[in-house]
Amino acid sequence: MDNLFLAIFPDDEAAARISQLARRLRRPHDLQGAPLPRNRLHVSLYAFGAFAELPASVVAAAQEIVSRVKGTSFDAVFDRVQSFDGKRKRSDEEKGNPFVLLGGQGASGLISFQRLISRTVAEARASRPLARSYTPHVTMLYDAKIVDEHPVASIGWRVREFVLVQSLVGRGVYKKLARWPLHD
Repeated sequence: MDNLFLAIFPDDEAAARISQLARRLRRPHDLQGAPLPRNRLHVSLYAFGAFAELPASVVAAAQEIVSRVKGTSFDAVFDRVQSFDGKRKRSDEEKGNPFVLLGGQGASGLISFQRLISRTVAEARASRPLARSYTPHVTMLYDAKIVDEHPVASIGWRVREFVLVQSLVGRGVYKKLARWPLHD
């Protein structure tokens, strides 16, 4: 299966800090899962779906719709960690519960931007925007253990673009298919 989704990736400095945080928190929380590689750290924005073979027509339609999104750059700041309940079926490489980095007020720009994307996609498809709750987060690793929410030193970056990603599920590969800049 391949997943097609929109995401924001941290800049190099923030990705390094997130990786260091994941490694540093493994011991005190007795986490056995390996931290995700830096190039896979991201904040998901919108999922277009899962496909046995990703059709080029779906990619083209997603690109056409998403090219309508006009946004400005913003700051994303994360200051808490916790485990999510990982009851949904995951690939073999994603066994366990996601251990994530979360943002409080520092994630308000992400929430607003995700709503803009949802509205744009809904308008293009002549449907209602999905009324799902959205919790911006960066998955750092997967582990059987559950860690309660607690604060950490803030990690943030300036969001200057968003990306259309094809995830080759079970292979640990993300293909960045298209990028759209955000204006200053």
